[in-house]
Amino acid sequence: MVCLMTTQNPKILLVDDEPHMLKTLRQLFAPQNYSIATAQCGTDAINCLSRQDVDLCVLDLIMPGMTGHEVMAYINDSRLETEVVVLSGDNHIDAAISALKYRAIAFIRKPFNPHELLNTVADALKRQMLRKKKKTLSFKRRQSDRLHRYLSNQFPDFIYLLDKSGMFLYVNKRVEPLLGYAMGELVGKHFSIIICERDLESAQHAFNERRTGDRATRNRAVRLKSKSGHLAANAADFRVVDIELNSIGVYLDFAKGTRNERGTLGVAREISLRDKSIETTNFQAYYDNLTGLPNRWLLMDRLSLALDHAKRHEHLLIVMFIDLDGFKNINDLLGYSTRDKILQLFAARLRSELRAGDTLARFGGYEFILMLPQIASVEQAEIIANKILENISKPLIINGKSVSITASIGISVFPKDGDSKDSLIERADSAMHKVKKHHKNSYSFYITEQTPIGQQPKQTLFEALELNQLMLVYQPQFNRSDKRLVALEALLRWQHPTKGLIFPDELLPIVRDYGLMSPIDEWVLKRVCSDFQDFAIIRQKQLRLSVNLSAEKISEQGFINELELILARNKVAAENIQVELHASVFSKPSEELINKLGHFVRMGGTVIAELTVDHMIPVEILLDCKIDGIKIDCSKFQEGSDEVVAIRILMEEAKKSGLKLIAKNVDSEQHLNCINKIDFDVVQGFLYYHPLSLKTAKLMLGDL
Repeated sequence: MVCLMTTQNPKILLVDDEPHMLKTLRQLFAPQNYSIATAQCGTDAINCLSRQDVDLCVLDLIMPGMTGHEVMAYINDSRLETEVVVLSGDNHIDAAISALKYRAIAFIRKPFNPHELLNTVADALKRQMLRKKKKTLSFKRRQSDRLHRYLSNQFPDFIYLLDKSGMFLYVNKRVEPLLGYAMGELVGKHFSIIICERDLESAQHAFNERRTGDRATRNRAVRLKSKSGHLAANAADFRVVDIELNSIGVYLDFAKGTRNERGTLGVAREISLRDKSIETTNFQAYYDNLTGLPNRWLLMDRLSLALDHAKRHEHLLIVMFIDLDGFKNINDLLGYSTRDKILQLFAARLRSELRAGDTLARFGGYEFILMLPQIASVEQAEIIANKILENISKPLIINGKSVSITASIGISVFPKDGDSKDSLIERADSAMHKVKKHHKNSYSFYITEQTPIGQQPKQTLFEALELNQLMLVYQPQFNRSDKRLVALEALLRWQHPTKGLIFPDELLPIVRDYGLMSPIDEWVLKRVCSDFQDFAIIRQKQLRLSVNLSAEKISEQGFINELELILARNKVAAENIQVELHASVFSKPSEELINKLGHFVRMGGTVIAELTVDHMIPVEILLDCKIDGIKIDCSKFQEGSDEVVAIRILMEEAKKSGLKLIAKNVDSEQHLNCINKIDFDVVQGFLYYHPLSLKTAKLMLGDL
C-alpha cells in the first residue's frame, strides 16, 4: 500500500516492511514539510518511483520479496535522480559496502539516532535542490540560446577543430572579438596557448576531447585567456574569458568500428551575465564555501579524469590524505570563529605551493585530500609531503596570537595501491590513521596490514638478511645556528614481503632476544659504507653518515679490525662516519671499550653518546670514553620537571668540556621552544626533515 501526500515540497519515500517503523519515520519527518510517500515492500517502492519523481528514498535493505538492493538497482538502471539513504538493521560491514556500491549516500544502522537521520536527509535534499535549480537555469538558458541562434545569421560561438596532437586546424571568426586572435594566428598552434594555466590540467582532456556520444564533454566551465595586451592595461596582462565548452572526438568510418581518429570538434560559448547565477550554483555544488577549495564531489570528478589519463599514459598518480592533528582542541579553547580562520589560512598557505594541475580539496571537517597527477616519482611525493608538513607547522598569527598546528599525512600511489578513486582514497586514509597512531606530524605511504612477524622470527630475520629485505633511511641533522646540514643518521627498516614496513620498535626487541644484534649491526655498517659511494656530494660538503651500534657489536674482540676492513673495502674515511651508542654502553665502561673507542677517534671517527631522561651518565665518564658529543631525545622533556633541570646541568657541564650537543626528535615548534634554554649545537627531527630513502636524500642534497 502506497500513501501519497502533497507534491509541492521535497518528496521523500519511506520504505520499510515494519509498520511501526514507517509510523515512527512519518512522525519524525512530519514537522519538516516534506511530501511523504511510504511503501512496505520493494515492489511498492518501485511502483511509486515509476509513477512520480522522488527526491530521496529512506530505504530498508532486508524485506520479504524484493530487497532494498534491488530497489537501488532499479534506481540506477533507470537513471533516476533519487538519492538513497539506507536505514537497516543489518550490522555487517558487507551490507554497508554493498549499499555504497549502489551509490547510496549514507548507511545508518538501526536503532538510529533521529538527529543523525534528519541531518543526513536535510543535507542530501539541499544538494538535490541545488542540482534541480542548476538544471532549471540551464534549461532556460538553452531555450534562450536556441531562439538567439534562430534569429542570428552568424553563429555566435567560438568553433574550433584540433588535430590528434592538439594543434588548431580551424577556428571561426568569433575568436577575434572573444580572444583578440585573427583566425590565421591560432592555426598550427597548440590549444594550451589560450587556456588559463590554473585550468590547464583539469580542462585539457575536455578541450582535446577523444570521447563521443554520451561520454563526450557537455557544458564544461573553462577559463580562456586572451591574446597578450588585448583589452588589457599592459602587454604583460591578459583578459580572462569564462566559457562553457561542448566538445566531441572526430573519427572517420566510426560506424564500421575502425575508430580512425582525426581530432576534436569543439564549441565554446562565453558565459554572459545572465549565466552568473548558474556559475554561483555550480560553486555552491562543487566548492567548499569556507575555504574556497573543491569539495569531495568535484574532487571525485577530477580524480576520475586524472585516473583515466594516468591509465592511458602509464603515469604515476599520488593521493595524499591530510588530517589536522588535535584540531578539536582548537574548537574548545579558541572557538569556532578562530577555527574557521585557521582553516582558511591553512588552505590558502597550502594552495600557494601547488602546481597548476594539482587539486587540493576539503574532504571533511579537518580532512583534506591532495591529488598529484603526472608526478615523476614516489621520491618526489616524499619531498612534497615534507614541504607540506614544514609549511603547516609554521605558526599562524590570529587576533594577535600565535597558533601552531600539525598534520598527519597518508599517501597512496596509482597503480601500486589501487586503480580506482575509492581504493586510492581508502588506502591513503588507512595510512594516515597509522601515522596518527604511531607518530603524528608525519607521513606514511600505504602498506599492507601488518601482523606479527611469525612463529620463527629468528629464521625469518636470517632470511631477511639473505634476501636483502632490510633497508636504511636517512634523517638529516642540522647545525642549529645556521641550519647547515652536518650529518645523515642511518635508520633501520624491514620491508617484509607480506607484512609491510616493520619499524625498529617492533624489530629490535626480537633481534636482541635472539642474539642477532651483531650480524644486523654488521649489515648496517656495510650498507652505510656502500651507500656512501652514492653520496659523492658528502665528501664535497664534509658531511658525516651516522650509524647506531649496539654494545654487543662494540664488545666483540675483532670489532676494530672488522671496522677498518669495511672502511677500506668501500674507500670510506673514518672522519665520514659518526657512531652513536646508547647510554647503557657507558654505565660501567671497561678498559677494553675505552681503548676501542679511543682507537676509532684517533682514526678520525666521531663517537656520540645517546642519553635518555632516565639514563644520564656523568661527563667525566663520557670524557674518559673519548666521546665527542651527547644526544638527547627532546620530545621526552617536560618543562619544569626535575629531569629537565638535571639535563640542563649535565648539558652545561658537557658544553664547558667541549662536547657537542645534539637534540633528537625536534618534531614541532613546541619541542623547539622547550629546548631553547639549552645551547644545543645540532638539531634533528620532523620539524626539519623526515627520514628519507637513499634516492630522496640524494635529491635533497642536490638542492642544498
